[in-house]
Amino acid sequence: MRRLRQFLRRPPDERRLFVAAVALLVGIWLALRLIPFATLRRWISKVRRGARLPVAGTPQKIAWALHAAGRYFPSATCLPHALAAQVLLARFGLPADVKIGVARNAAGRFEAHAWVESGAEKVTGHLPDLARYTPLRGETADVPDL
Repeated sequence: MRRLRQFLRRPPDERRLFVAAVALLVGIWLALRLIPFATLRRWISKVRRGARLPVAGTPQKIAWALHAAGRYFPSATCLPHALAAQVLLARFGLPADVKIGVARNAAGRFEAHAWVESGAEKVTGHLPDLARYTPLRGETADVPDL
């Protein structure tokens, strides 16, 4: 009940952004399990043709909304977060650069991580050792820039 009161005290724009972040996170998480990634990328690329949101959005507010939404949907990994951030940034008319990087851990196992940058700011995918990931190039990592 306390969280609901805190949510209702937030400005209406932040409440709408949070609800949008939850819906996107769940929808993208589900889509990644049901349809090919290439199809999902095409759908996401169509977002740029949609109407811009009439409220002021910033990378910081989007990062907050996705972080808050992730607390209620912990099974969403870095890729759904990155794709949801890309959609939200595009809807606010902000640049979104999705990065997918790879690395080997201490045991030599392959790891991958996705994050989003808007300008010089990291919106999602903050890790203390992010620099160890080598961003992919080419078609494999060609997530549409909205």
